[in-house]
Amino acid sequence: MLYSYLWSFMWLLAIACARPPPKVDERNDKPPRGFPLPLNKKNFEVELSNGFHLVEFYSPYCSHCKNLAPIWEDTWVSFREEGKKLNMKLSQVNCVESGDICHKEDIRAYPTIRLYGPDGFLEEYHGKRTKEEFLKFARKSIMEYGDTDDLILPSLSKLLSGKDFSQLISGKSTKPMLVSFWPTSDMQEDSSVETKFNNCPKCEIYQRKWNLINNAVDGLGVDSGHLNCGSEQNLCERLGFADLASSAKSGGNVKPRLALIIPKKVTNNLFIYPEGQDVSNQADVLDFIKRISVNSEAAEISESEIIDYSRNSMPLFSEFVHTNAKKVHSGQNIYIIFCYNHKTVVPEDFTILEHLVEPLASRPNTYLRKFNGTIPELTKKVYDPFYQVVNYNDSEPRKELNEEFQTMAAVTEYPTFLIIKEGELQTHVFNGFSTTEMRNLDTILDWIDDTIVPSLPKLTWDNFEEMLNVNPSKYRTMAILLMSTKWEYDDKVNAAQKFFTSFLDYEHVRMQKMFEIVQQERLKKANAIEKMREKQENTKNILAKMRQEISHPNDRKVQYMYLDLAKDERLLKRLGVHNANIAPNQVLLIDKARKTLYAENHFEERLTGKDTYGIREALLSINIPEKCQLSTILRAQHLKIKLQKKIKIPHVKVSNGSNSNILYFFAILLLLVLLRKSPVYRMVSRKWHSHRASYQANTSYSKLEAQD
Repeated sequence: MLYSYLWSFMWLLAIACARPPPKVDERNDKPPRGFPLPLNKKNFEVELSNGFHLVEFYSPYCSHCKNLAPIWEDTWVSFREEGKKLNMKLSQVNCVESGDICHKEDIRAYPTIRLYGPDGFLEEYHGKRTKEEFLKFARKSIMEYGDTDDLILPSLSKLLSGKDFSQLISGKSTKPMLVSFWPTSDMQEDSSVETKFNNCPKCEIYQRKWNLINNAVDGLGVDSGHLNCGSEQNLCERLGFADLASSAKSGGNVKPRLALIIPKKVTNNLFIYPEGQDVSNQADVLDFIKRISVNSEAAEISESEIIDYSRNSMPLFSEFVHTNAKKVHSGQNIYIIFCYNHKTVVPEDFTILEHLVEPLASRPNTYLRKFNGTIPELTKKVYDPFYQVVNYNDSEPRKELNEEFQTMAAVTEYPTFLIIKEGELQTHVFNGFSTTEMRNLDTILDWIDDTIVPSLPKLTWDNFEEMLNVNPSKYRTMAILLMSTKWEYDDKVNAAQKFFTSFLDYEHVRMQKMFEIVQQERLKKANAIEKMREKQENTKNILAKMRQEISHPNDRKVQYMYLDLAKDERLLKRLGVHNANIAPNQVLLIDKARKTLYAENHFEERLTGKDTYGIREALLSINIPEKCQLSTILRAQHLKIKLQKKIKIPHVKVSNGSNSNILYFFAILLLLVLLRKSPVYRMVSRKWHSHRASYQANTSYSKLEAQD
């Protein structure tokens, strides 16, 4: 009896304590009054077509999303009135209730925060998830993407004296400072107040733009100031702005200049905005500031962050997911990482980073970082997904990382440099073996320029010549995927992913070939040393041979890229390709050395992005024929292209081309026989013999006369 009472009591207690199942959009607290409901399938596109939207894609079951909820609501409250003036809203999408939207927008993690404009997706937010950072990003985005002609904002720029500037240069500031220099003595504390400029026709326009720029840079955590060169003539002359100082006094057609000062540094802390670039181009100015600021700090990076960068989605996929994008990813981010051992590094080793900041400012999407760790273990982890991707063909033996090759490729003295390209799943190590090499700026920049060639850049009419002439001694071939932002989403992404797989698959074979070449050279060296010992040569000569370094080749690379037919279809005519012959997702291969184009695989079928194996075999047939598994010959088309550098084609034995050489020989022989039997040949032959007999008779007569 007692047992039954206890059992009933336990059931009642369980029912009383039980919580109802959570709702799909459960929040810890009630949202503020007026807080908008999440967008759904019915209103998503309509709502986003009006003005600008910072959209949070979230899952109600995600712990990070729950932590973000009060911060997002607080940001909405603070920005609500300002947003009305800027024509920008904060919106949300619940990816559980509206999964179709999140699938279409390729949302892969929660929360994901993205900026949209009237024309579609603009960019993804990667900053800190705080109210202050969200507000800065929103204001900066309006400066960058919005119609700023009628936008009235208070100036955030401070009037600087020569003394103020000297303090900034001496490293006493706590934040980066963007300074504008003007050909006048009259600009006031408020830089937006109308100022009279002599002999500077566009200075009034530049002044309005400066007001927008100093608001935009505030979103990047950068202060701004303005300086009158008419009042600080000596200072401006020392900075190389003598024309601004003289114009303010006597006249001259000039324009203002910009400079960025990095805080907490007393050397290598002043970076002048390139004279040839437009100081009113807000996007270029912001990019200059962002890159200089980030690279000057060269922040520490963890092993997990490096691995994440290597696995990020390619910019190519972003563009073809967001077909109406005004701006997607400006390019593939490339991380140049200074690798060191904290036990052996000395302060002088870090000096090279300061000297790299300015030259990297002219190399797009390059970012400096520091990493305290070892490269071999990191390399293995980076390559794990690489080999998951390339093992797509069950009919081939399983491909694995050649640890001996990777060890060889990573052999270096510390400190050194490592390059990671976003989404490429590979590492690139600077093989330095002395302190001299690591402190030689030219040597490192040469290596950087050879290595930072983007993995899948966009080929356009404007950059075609530049792409064609990218280090042809190492990048001999171009593989071009023809796509269009107007085609169906699934088909585009599938072809792009398989095209990228062929890139990794070819790289696997190429790396194996590079390793084989080194092994062959090592064997030659060992045999040579053995023969020298057998001949009992001088010990000094033997030691010299033993110390002889074996170079590690890194050529026969392929430039993978894509061409958007919706924007640059005319480029096909430049290549001699007729539009009627183009199929969706077709691939064109260009052999820059032989100036030939290939559009078919070994089976005389059109090469497409989905033909992963066919692309790899075609590239091997061109670059590493001894590794090609197919024996038929690719059909080629001659191209009229010009290269700045002559390409030396390495001598290789092409087993699958020997039949072709025999055919050419017999064809020429047959042509000569046919010509000999033709009437034209007989007529030319008679005339030639007649002229020859006449010439010989005249020569004999001349000799007889000379004897007489």
